[in-house]
Amino acid sequence: MSEAEKFSFVERAIRRIRTAGSLRELGKLATAALQDQGFSGFTLLEASAETFFLHYGTYSDTWLDRYREREYGLIDPVLKKLYSETNAWSWNARDHFNDSDKVVADFFKDASIHSVCQGISVPFRRQDGYRLFTAVSPNFEKQIEEWVAPIKLIAENFNLLFTCIHEQDKTSPAQHSFSMRERQALFLSAIGATSADMGELLGITKRTAEQHIASAKEKMGARTQAAAVGYAIDAGIIQLMDTGLSQFMEQKLFRMPDPRKL
Repeated sequence: MSEAEKFSFVERAIRRIRTAGSLRELGKLATAALQDQGFSGFTLLEASAETFFLHYGTYSDTWLDRYREREYGLIDPVLKKLYSETNAWSWNARDHFNDSDKVVADFFKDASIHSVCQGISVPFRRQDGYRLFTAVSPNFEKQIEEWVAPIKLIAENFNLLFTCIHEQDKTSPAQHSFSMRERQALFLSAIGATSADMGELLGITKRTAEQHIASAKEKMGARTQAAAVGYAIDAGIIQLMDTGLSQFMEQKLFRMPDPRKL
């Protein structure tokens, strides 16, 4: 693709995402724009030195669940890179298959199996940590290095729009259309509970817990459970201390977070 064609792609993508009126719509429009050029989508992740949270994830549900269950956010080499870098970084999982650090090598091998083969990550420093925008290619054929500048421009515009809409959504009344069970299920998902955990903690069946999550996803129009949780926090549908956490503190089914660190 010529430089003129790349510029045209960036212009169209930015014009498209600027029409978004909500975080959910912004994510959908950015995904569609990137898919036009062979990217499988993108992720937006926020992190500090000790925590991470995935707002959007256009990876497969299998990889998203695996990422969370294995706590990959604590070892992800792409995340660690952004702690010391301020520039966009193009990476290829295959380059790290023989890394001397076995943890790094295994992470990238696992990612590639789930079609997370290469990408461009753009970090944004924040007062309380970092925000990372990553456009992903599902195969090793794309000449990813040629796309660093275009993706960086799209990411910068996306970050500005995300911040603006996020601030507006803090006062959104959307949370009133969600039941307490839906909010509790979303909350428990946010801290790593499985649907089986939710069933035991809430005194309902695993299937009922899954139905609460499915209902919440449908109300948001969210494609994945991770996206639903991210939107729920952004829109104020759940807040980590207002969904009945105290009633679960005596339960030891899985590790609960320290409320002082939430």
